[in-house]
Amino acid sequence: GAGEIDLVKDLLYETPARVLFVFLGIPGTDVEKIKRWSEGRALLTWGKPTDQEIINQMPDFIEYIHYCIKLVERLDQNPGDDYTSELLKKLKEESPEGITRDRIVITLFGLLMAGHETTTNQSSNGIRALLQNRSSWERLCSTPELIPNAVEEIIRYESSILSWRRVTNRQVEVAGVKVPKDAQVLVMLASGNRDESQFLEGESFDIDRQNASRHLSFGHGIHYCLGAPLARLELRVFLEELTRNVSDMRLVEGQDYRYLPNTTHRGPTSLRVYRNGKRAS
Repeated sequence: GAGEIDLVKDLLYETPARVLFVFLGIPGTDVEKIKRWSEGRALLTWGKPTDQEIINQMPDFIEYIHYCIKLVERLDQNPGDDYTSELLKKLKEESPEGITRDRIVITLFGLLMAGHETTTNQSSNGIRALLQNRSSWERLCSTPELIPNAVEEIIRYESSILSWRRVTNRQVEVAGVKVPKDAQVLVMLASGNRDESQFLEGESFDIDRQNASRHLSFGHGIHYCLGAPLARLELRVFLEELTRNVSDMRLVEGQDYRYLPNTTHRGPTSLRVYRNGKRAS
């Protein structure tokens, strides 16, 4: 109906987590605490917390790990139709090299953040970019066939992952700068996604961009994001449903966008929109 909502709070915050939980065998009732743990983990890993903030986060961090251990134990005893159970079954039947129960716990620990925070942020960034570029939004509403390429341009233009840590395995020269072997580097993916030598007018948002899918947001090679197909699918479905059902949706003017304080993950903590011509005061 008419009025204002916070699109992050009312749709984008929980939905990617609930989808992921089905895959991993996690109860939907645990969404809130896992989302809270994930935010704290982002602060510890990519933020610059004070000593007191680190101490405050430790109980949640420990509980987060124990949750993953207990979940693997439960699914080992009572397997379900999910990815974690399949990994445990594979471990019992085939004993693949390098795979242990501890490795499955760590895999689950990683996916329990990477598999939903990034998609929540990417969807928020993308919908905001479209509503700020009104003509692009209206074209998607009238021509939904444009949505798949728009998804790629959204991921290129305003990725939810700005940077990632890497270690060089050989000496390399980048733009005249020699980087030695075994150097720790912070790769600025967001900068690469707007590289003018690869993307014509890279600072511009263009849902017709022919090479939009050449972005770096999902990584490359052996580091390519495991969840990339799911992330693309979720963003496409969000856009299909919203353009079809709330095509008159607009951004609330003058809102203050806030972000969690870290170097890598970026997405607004709220995204206020209104529809049917009713403007927020």
